[in-house]
Amino acid sequence: MTPKTLIQWQRHLREHFDAGRVLADIEMFYSLARWCSTARLHTLANKLVETMKERGFADAEVLHMPADGVTRYGGWVMPIAWSPRAATLDLVAPTHARRRLADYRENPHQLLMFSGPTTETGAIAELLAVSAPPTPSELRRVKGRIVLLANSPTIPVTQRLFDAGAVGVVTDHVIRIPGVKEGKYLDQAVQYHNYSLPPWRVPNGRRGFGFALTPETGRRVRQLLDGGEPVRLRAKVDVEIGDGTIPVITGRVPGRSSQEILFTGHIDEPGANDNASGPAMALEIGRVLLDLNNGRKNPVIERGLRFFFSVEVRGMQALMNERPDLFSNGVLGINLDMVANDPEKVHSVLSVTPNQSALPDYGLPFMCKCLEPLAGYGKHWRVTMGNFDTNDNGMGEPAIGVPTLIVMMCPDAVYHTNLDTPDICSSSAIKHLGTAVGAYTGYMAGAGPEQIRELLDVNYDYSRNTLASLAARLSESGSPDATAHLQYALTRETRRLNGLLRLAQPTEEDPTRRKAADLTDRLAEHAESLDIRLPQPDETTIDEETGYQQQACEVIPLKLFRGHFAFAGLPEKEEWALTQAMGAQGGWAAPGWLQLALAMSTGRRNLLEIHQALRFEGFSVGLDKLLNVFRVLACRDYVRNCAPLQIERALDYPESPVGEGTPLERPATRLRECP
Repeated sequence: MTPKTLIQWQRHLREHFDAGRVLADIEMFYSLARWCSTARLHTLANKLVETMKERGFADAEVLHMPADGVTRYGGWVMPIAWSPRAATLDLVAPTHARRRLADYRENPHQLLMFSGPTTETGAIAELLAVSAPPTPSELRRVKGRIVLLANSPTIPVTQRLFDAGAVGVVTDHVIRIPGVKEGKYLDQAVQYHNYSLPPWRVPNGRRGFGFALTPETGRRVRQLLDGGEPVRLRAKVDVEIGDGTIPVITGRVPGRSSQEILFTGHIDEPGANDNASGPAMALEIGRVLLDLNNGRKNPVIERGLRFFFSVEVRGMQALMNERPDLFSNGVLGINLDMVANDPEKVHSVLSVTPNQSALPDYGLPFMCKCLEPLAGYGKHWRVTMGNFDTNDNGMGEPAIGVPTLIVMMCPDAVYHTNLDTPDICSSSAIKHLGTAVGAYTGYMAGAGPEQIRELLDVNYDYSRNTLASLAARLSESGSPDATAHLQYALTRETRRLNGLLRLAQPTEEDPTRRKAADLTDRLAEHAESLDIRLPQPDETTIDEETGYQQQACEVIPLKLFRGHFAFAGLPEKEEWALTQAMGAQGGWAAPGWLQLALAMSTGRRNLLEIHQALRFEGFSVGLDKLLNVFRVLACRDYVRNCAPLQIERALDYPESPVGEGTPLERPATRLRECP
């Protein structure tokens, strides 16, 4: 019998969700992913597809996306194919201290990802310790040397060193996180470095090598340097690097309708928890729902599941821009990341990260309801609300239109180190979380009209409490634009409430639609009843930067790519222009405020409205900065300014109850000249 109520789904998952199978899958994924090798990633992809087919998943296959270090999707450069075979670092002088410092085959974390090769005989060079970041005088001394860094190096730092003539870099730094990742045990740990050397092509062959040591080994090396004798190292790196592909694994659990709930999780990182655990848990949830068919030809659940596993962020970026058709049936998304540790033992925190507010997640309130019972297992099991994160959730923006939340237990005591092995994964923790997420998935996948009306009540209560809490904070803070802020929040929560109609697709006479309309009216009445006792602000005082307001009103941006944004591997002039416009240097991804501003760039609102939304979502960004950044982005063809009803759209933004509504008619205007 197919479960209907949440209690029935919880009972079904407790009985059928197999944590042992998840642990076995984690072991298999980890055995290949830990090498951080493109070649082994393809082997893992093929094994994963075989596993999916054996368990009855439909349409399981490997798709191939470019791995050439050149192709870009939304500013993300696809990583160059990189497959190490062997790498060692030996201390060769002084002779009395000779020893092996690092060996990739013993500990893959010890080779920095995207290291370049050496000659067959290796590179022997003197070691030089420098500051973090290196001073100009130190940069003048690095030519022909291997550089020892006191922190986890960033790409700009390592490239500056290689440009100055350094042949390699070494770091003995392990990132500490107070209260979570700290203690003597980290002296034996090696930090994972996936973004210290560029994953893209570098000009003039300036790709050096890099190694990571344990802090204990690093102290011994530093003692030798302090002794005054020259310290010389020999590095050997045998790696295949060049054009290739990265795999994207996909497969389905069919439903009765074409609608699908999408699962994502990356498989490229070398940890058992981060993130062999995410795809392993997703597969087990899929197997439990698939087994409900009990051999029947026709599915018993209403909505199917679809799975995407690949390289973190970049795999999904490529897929969304190359194959948007694969997302066309998606109605909700779940990104699982680091879901196998016991938070009571490794000091992690269970968090749910909502979809960005450009597309309010109508599944969020019910996911929180499903996770609430876990608090009974200890204080670290209490659900916290995470801030927006750039992960495998890029489909949660209007260009794709699949609101996606992230469930994770991060960070933890072994985060991004070689200590993240299958031994730290907890069968009981997997069972607890898998049951909760599985019950959510089953309920959403099987929800009929009655269940959708129950979900409307859950969302109404969530939105009502959200508005009341906001009103209280606004009254306390004395915000001058509290009325506008509350109205903005009401619009967002109304979209969250009515988003559930995507599941039902009811007619005008359907009781589900009537209930949604009734709750929408009640929510508006509730918002109107909230007495914040603050005057309506004068429009000219909403933004102190009045000189920029007219310019911002004339910019109606349309984003010309799908997914998240980054500015990886830009030529120096372009990187300088963006850095100047933002007032800060970019990193792994663009900051949250820019991700949200771009997600809102659907050709239906001007830049002043976007700026106001950013402020109401807690981002403090000057209007002049926002204008400057969008000018730079327009010059690089990431956005364009448009009159929404006249433009030939580069993307088809889906119209839905959680969509952007009818475009407004506004005159087009040009952005200023490119900086």
